[in-house]
Amino acid sequence: MRKRLVQYKKLEKLFHAVNKSAAVLIEGERSGNIVRAVSESLELIGTCIGADRASIWQFDEDADSMIVTLANRWESSGKEFIHSDAPSVFIPQKSVFAFMNAFGDNSCYNGPVSAMLPEARKLLTIGDDVKSTVVIPLYKNAQFRGFISIDDCKEERILSDEEMEFLHSVSLMIANIYNNAELSKTRDNESLRTTQLSNVLSRISRLPSFHTNDIAQFFNPKGGPTLIKTDLPIGEKVPKQAIEITTKIVSALMHYSPQPEIAVLTKQITTVKALQKAMSGNYKNLLIETVNRVQGLTTDITIFVIPNTGLYYSLESRLFNVATSRAKHHTLIITDKETLNSQHSDKEVRGYLQKLDKEFSFYVLADKKAIACSTKMTL
Repeated sequence: MRKRLVQYKKLEKLFHAVNKSAAVLIEGERSGNIVRAVSESLELIGTCIGADRASIWQFDEDADSMIVTLANRWESSGKEFIHSDAPSVFIPQKSVFAFMNAFGDNSCYNGPVSAMLPEARKLLTIGDDVKSTVVIPLYKNAQFRGFISIDDCKEERILSDEEMEFLHSVSLMIANIYNNAELSKTRDNESLRTTQLSNVLSRISRLPSFHTNDIAQFFNPKGGPTLIKTDLPIGEKVPKQAIEITTKIVSALMHYSPQPEIAVLTKQITTVKALQKAMSGNYKNLLIETVNRVQGLTTDITIFVIPNTGLYYSLESRLFNVATSRAKHHTLIITDKETLNSQHSDKEVRGYLQKLDKEFSFYVLADKKAIACSTKMTL
């Protein structure tokens, strides 16, 4: 009877701790004070199960290693966690795969440190004073992004199933609050950047002294693609007119802060080299590259230059889709005026260009005048 009563009180204590952690984390998310909320939650975790410290470790990957950084910590001694003093551990790439495999099925560690392999202890950044530990992985979008560790420095022990269930619940809540905060920050940053980019285009349109008044007209106020037609010599891989138009647009945009992220893409390597030579300034946010080398790229503005040669390759469906789906805000397609009717293009691509020609397009003459909807503008 007495044993049952002790067990009941233990479960009641865990239940209240979970509820209190949930309330603390929800309030922290609502008020924006996430760091403090997580700190309080770690204290609730540690106190409830009689641990000496509870920590959150965050993972960041680079080309050859994984960086494990202490993101937050509670200690029973009352020692304050100072983020600027937080340690980081570099894990070589060859060890990263073993680490990821160990947690690939959402498994945890629960038990004495003495039972661990030395390599595992090093990877989990476990101190020499720790007798037993619990390690619970944290995920973001099904990807392993860190872990919570709960250390006991007094004795070797294994937590009960009820205690592990409690820790899993709180860990999941902490992971969710971090993920929601990051998503909210991404949305805020994207919204701010969209506003800033709109301001840049607006300021360009009000400065005719830079001869950029009509460059702003190339950007649809609603965002999306623009077709800029001109006259390009057949067979010319270095289309002077297209390069001049591209250079004027990039130069105008790069005079402002914040500079938008711009990708100038083309199929031909010769064209890439000519574009790079024409825009040789030290533009931090400018990429000039072939379409084949930008899989996965995301940018603010894309300028796709299509010379009047090798149209079969430039207008191939998959390559065209890659080139015109990189930008978050605007895509400018610069090509010869006859490209729309080229029989060398994919049928869907040709239909797309013909539709865009009717919706939002310009024709730039050899004398640098641009015509849109029968309106003449000096470029």
